[in-house]
Amino acid sequence: MDIKDILYAKSDNNYTSFLLVDGKSILVSKPLKSFDEKLKEHRFFRVHQSFLINLNYITSFNKRSDEVVLNGNHAIPVAQSRKKNLLNYIDELF
Repeated sequence: MDIKDILYAKSDNNYTSFLLVDGKSILVSKPLKSFDEKLKEHRFFRVHQSFLINLNYITSFNKRSDEVVLNGNHAIPVAQSRKKNLLNYIDELF
């Protein structure tokens, strides 16, 4: 598995599940925060307490539901406290 193949990571208590772009899922017995710092340099962003997304796969942002949409139509919730930073990043893209 290559880091660029990770679409997003989701926290499940002391486990983290990674969803890959090919649809496969990998479960790891480490909390999400242990991946947060390591993946930051690979263009990952913590949008929510439970989600770390790969910024390369953003397709849109739904302002009404405060969700970022990734390739494959995966809607990920964005915490209010992280919304501004994410929107600033998206603005820089376009």
